[in-house]
Amino acid sequence: MHTQKEDYIKNNIVVYTALFGDYDELIEIPEGMHKCDFICFTDQKIENNKGWEIIKIENSSGSNVLQNRKYKILPHVFLSEYEYSVYIDSNIRLLKSPESLVIKYLQDVDIALPKHFERDCIYTESEMCISSGKAIQKEVELLVDEIRSAGFPEKYGLAENNIIMRRHNSETIIKLMESWWDIFSKSGYPKRDQLSLMYLLWLLNIEYKYMDESSRNNNSFFRFKMHKNANSMPFLKKIAFYISSTRDQNILHRLAFEIISILSNIKKKIN
Repeated sequence: MHTQKEDYIKNNIVVYTALFGDYDELIEIPEGMHKCDFICFTDQKIENNKGWEIIKIENSSGSNVLQNRKYKILPHVFLSEYEYSVYIDSNIRLLKSPESLVIKYLQDVDIALPKHFERDCIYTESEMCISSGKAIQKEVELLVDEIRSAGFPEKYGLAENNIIMRRHNSETIIKLMESWWDIFSKSGYPKRDQLSLMYLLWLLNIEYKYMDESSRNNNSFFRFKMHKNANSMPFLKKIAFYISSTRDQNILHRLAFEIISILSNIKKKIN
């Protein structure tokens, strides 16, 4: 039997995504998901809405990354009429309506999200961002110096941030999201949102939950899809990237990932 609170949650959920630039193709919402609203903020011309309500946005910032993160981080500004939100990146396929997940995770905390599939520390994530060229070194170092001097511990944890469930109108979450946006949008700071959220959860002493379900593992809610630009990768590199990204979906993917890792290490030693 459903409680009154569960019924309230089910009737006050929005699932949303933000698609700016020619980065991904909008993924279809399966039929029968009538209990939630589905909203896509985008600057793209969408011929087929695929079950989403399309809200067209003029990209005045000139930055697709900045525009995406604005809607990702600030649902209390753009979706204040809803009590609960489930943000998903535009490359995540939703398989099942997520109201049971919201009930599962947001009854006693205001934010839940998946663990990072590979790392558990902002400091190691920052090193990866520099070495892979995903962020500018001096910008990363500026942020890392700030959080280290605040006393933020190593291996505190790391979320992937490609799925975020929130009770986004709560005072706690509004303060968290405004702080997150301040850091992310700050001039001279890295445009990598994973480098600041866990720090702010720690700094503001906000309780959160890690979700068991992610786009990377085997579950009935989410599936990972490679970004559109992956189509230009060499075939073998694309396969290796997909296997690495979905290593937790099943034992075959895990085995293939381990084999690829061994071969990669051998190649490095030879070179």
